[in-house]
Order: sequence, then structure tokens, then C-alpha cells
Amino acid sequence: MQLRNAVRLYLEEARWLDKNYVPTLEEYRRVSSLSTLYQWVAFAAFCGMGESAPKEVFDWLFTEPKLLVASSEHCRLMDDVVSHEFEQDRGHSPSSVECYMMQYGVSRKEAIDALNDLVEENWKIINGELLNPPAHVPKEILLMFLGFAQIMEALYADGDGYTNSETTTKDMLTALLVTPFHV
Repeated sequence: MQLRNAVRLYLEEARWLDKNYVPTLEEYRRVSSLSTLYQWVAFAAFCGMGESAPKEVFDWLFTEPKLLVASSEHCRLMDDVVSHEFEQDRGHSPSSVECYMMQYGVSRKEAIDALNDLVEENWKIINGELLNPPAHVPKEILLMFLGFAQIMEALYADGDGYTNSETTTKDMLTALLVTPFHV
């Protein structure tokens, strides 16, 4: 994905907000999972990996492989489930929760349950891709996407730990980086 395509994705989300448009869940998933910019985070990480990330890995990344799409969507859905009310109060474009509720005429709880099922489906895709990896992609590259998903689980397990980092996120980072431990 070229950077200008990322800008187009953000523009699409801005148009939804401006027109008070609630997209279908499929429209939302197509745009919002890529607007997480996981592809660019991975690209930046690959740049620092030297010989572990040969040109073929970059080529693979820009084909939007299932592992990338599943981990990106995993992030977006987890974020939406825990932060959609806060974001709607601030005037954001619709989240997957609003899209699901509108499209299927269900309650907030039913939408969240269905989206949590999609998160589980993305875990299955992530695990499946790790169990049957592309031959030309080194294991440490694939494990990075697993790490992305695990970070999202930690950040969003008890609420929005990304936006409100004064909660368990601060405690986790302090324990990891500040508090000494003995082995």
C-alpha cells in the first residue's frame, strides 16, 4: 500500500463523518483495518531487521497477506469494541459497533458479541498463517505479527489502554521497563 492510499483511507473515514454516513460492516472493514497502518509499522520494523528482512519479505508485505490483514483487523475491532462510545462522544466516524448495529438492527451488546467473534476468527487466521507459513518469509517476521496481536490483547483487555494509558498500561510498562526483577 502506498502512503497516498493511506491518506485516501483517512479521507474516506472523514467523508463518512462529514456526511453522517454509516457504512456497511464490509465497507468499514475494508477501509478501517488498513487505516491502522500496520503495514507501515511492519515496513519500518523490517527496515531495522537487516538481512532477516530481504527484498522478498517487503514484496510479500505489499501484497497485503492474510496475516497482515487479520492482525490489522484484530487491532481495529478490539479498539472499536472498547472505545466506540468514547469516540462517538468526541465526534468520530462510525466504528464497527455502529456499523454492525445499523446494518443488522441489533443491540450494542449483540454487535459487540459478534465483533468479538470476528476477533476470534482473526486469531484463527493469524495462528493458521503461523502454522503454515510462506516458505520465503522468515519466522521472526511472522512472529512480529503475532506480537502485534498480543500487544492489542494486552492494551484492550481491560478497556482502552491505548487512549487511557494511566490504567493497566502504565502498570505494565512500569513493570516491564522500570521495576527491577530478579531471576
